[in-house]
Amino acid sequence: MLRALVVALSLVLCLGYVQAQEKAKVPVLHAGEGFAYIPLFLANIMGYFNDVGLDVEVIRGGSGSQPAAAILNGDAQINVGSTVTLVNAVANGADMKAFASLVSQYTSTPVISAEWAKKHGITGESTKEQQLAALKCARLDVTGPGSGADPLIRYLVREGGMDPDSDVEMVNALNGFFYSAATAQDKWLKENSETATKFATAMQMALDTFRNPEKSHKARGLVHQKYHDNTSADIYAALWDSQDKTASISVEITPKMISQLLEFNNRFVEKKLDSDSFGQVCT
Repeated sequence: MLRALVVALSLVLCLGYVQAQEKAKVPVLHAGEGFAYIPLFLANIMGYFNDVGLDVEVIRGGSGSQPAAAILNGDAQINVGSTVTLVNAVANGADMKAFASLVSQYTSTPVISAEWAKKHGITGESTKEQQLAALKCARLDVTGPGSGADPLIRYLVREGGMDPDSDVEMVNALNGFFYSAATAQDKWLKENSETATKFATAMQMALDTFRNPEKSHKARGLVHQKYHDNTSADIYAALWDSQDKTASISVEITPKMISQLLEFNNRFVEKKLDSDSFGQVCT
């Protein structure tokens, strides 16, 4: 099924962006205004969904298991969010699949206060080992259990030789990591393959915009004004330029991407998936 969708997407992209006569209504969830969702915001504000014939309603939902619940309940058709959340949902029996890669880099960034760093002797010259060792007995905040940030913190704690369940208190090497994707119910994808392909096409247009200097500059101004106007223009420009490294080049989902995702996620969960689960995770 993965190969079939990739072929379909390739045909769409080769023939040019689709112009539809009737616009299908598609509610799309996202968890917040973070940079991981910029491809979605960009596609929306640049009119790419309209260009391919979709009437997309962008809805802010929750994190962790909440988007999967909303999709399974039919409150929305598509969720744009962490692949870790998707894999956890599938491992627990959810009938969901990813159909478009959007971000190929872990975008969550652990942040510490200057006060905490000073108290624990952490400076800009501290080694990785010293930084990780300072986490022992720390209170670490994540966006929610099962969210994309949760396994990242667990990974860092284990890199420091500690147990994330006993050596730290958690409050609710990854270049090219398959971090964010568009996901939907398998049943919906089968019944709405044309709409899913159109959505993926619009997202490909958004990804292409990052790498088109003229279009990217215009898109940056529009997205900044609508979603992140509390961030200074200079800082926003620098953050935007970094999207060239984090945004996926293509919406295509490859076996290598799935293998890396599952290998990483399986370190932190009891219900593990293997590489034979391609059909369970992607279409």
